[in-house]
Amino acid sequence: MLKMTYREEKGGPLSWQEVDANFRVLENKIDSLKTAPQAVDVIQKIDVDGRTLKIWGRQGHLLAECEIPILTFKSRGQWKAKRSYIPGDIVSIGSRLCLCETPHESHTFQDESENWISLISQPEVKEKLP
Repeated sequence: MLKMTYREEKGGPLSWQEVDANFRVLENKIDSLKTAPQAVDVIQKIDVDGRTLKIWGRQGHLLAECEIPILTFKSRGQWKAKRSYIPGDIVSIGSRLCLCETPHESHTFQDESENWISLISQPEVKEKLP
């Protein structure tokens, strides 16, 4: 394949033959792109192999693969002040079971409620039945 000639590398102006040769190189490259197989593919299937997600194309090519994150839950018992919590920690406070969503140092539950998702809440009984 022919190589492009650059003025900077040559150290002077290009001759008309060198300019024409550069155009031929570009024209050949464009023609080869027209006849090259298309790189575009569509998703044929998605597989999960252990913790790996694989996306396969219709032409049998592996289009993408990534590791699936695993969220692990950790029971921390009763909620306590002055304790570090991380996402996945589960605590009980009052009649609720809550999941930590944001890493933080606890102070008062009311001031940090945006860090928690309430999973289960036992309804309060207002009056006792006879």
